[in-house]
Amino acid sequence: MGFSTAEALLRAGFNVTITARSKEKGEEAIKSLSALGPVKYIIMDNNDLASVASAASSLSEPALDVLVNNAGIMNTPFALTKDGFEAQYQVNHLSHFLLVHLLFPKLAAAQGGGRVVNLASRAHMRHPGPIDYALLKSTNAQNYDGWQAYGRSKLSNILCAKAWAKRFPVQSSGIAFFSLHPGLVATDLLTNGGMNKSAGMSISQGIKCTVHLCISPDVTKESGSYYHNDNNDNIGFFRVTSANASSLLTDIAQDEAEADKCFEFSMQALKLDNFGKC
Repeated sequence: MGFSTAEALLRAGFNVTITARSKEKGEEAIKSLSALGPVKYIIMDNNDLASVASAASSLSEPALDVLVNNAGIMNTPFALTKDGFEAQYQVNHLSHFLLVHLLFPKLAAAQGGGRVVNLASRAHMRHPGPIDYALLKSTNAQNYDGWQAYGRSKLSNILCAKAWAKRFPVQSSGIAFFSLHPGLVATDLLTNGGMNKSAGMSISQGIKCTVHLCISPDVTKESGSYYHNDNNDNIGFFRVTSANASSLLTDIAQDEAEADKCFEFSMQALKLDNFGKC
């Protein structure tokens, strides 16, 4: 999905930087993408916070229009990153949180405003209650539930988009923040997560909402919103509101106090003092 999103943004006229975990993967990707427009890659591994920081510092551009936080793992066996965090939580949430912090000045400098798009998931419903941060810090192989951990990380993607939008209103920061459920998409993520890949929608369908949030001029006023991309072609994607949230967005994912807690925990976990000030 990341590759196809990059492809779509190149077709829309963007200069694109993708991330890859190795030189080989990065070069392979841009070999196919370079015919569509200006594209480069930087090395970034979300399992390693130092790698995330290095990737952010390697971006020489003074401004950044859009940051798409797409990287993720799903329902993986228990593991700790080299930074000591449960792997799904760091890869899917904390590393993205750090990246937004480090790139905040570039996003704020974007002409016409910057945007941050978090790929969350309807699977946040697998964690329907408040996040127990003490349990998160003490998670081990014995008390680990792969699906619950995935849901927790995706819930955090939603909550922090809300928290950023509250703390940094688009009118003053110039940045709009979004999260979305891309749909059940036929990628290897489903296979690796133990699901049936054939049950998913096409990748071209799965990136439509992401691309819309990147390029539509009409969405910035909806900063903090969560979007749902439905597997039913007749429905498509739409913004989730209190009127249609009952089967799409949990109560806790809409809770402002819980969003504040997630933001504060992420700040503490990453040892950040002043978000966006680097």
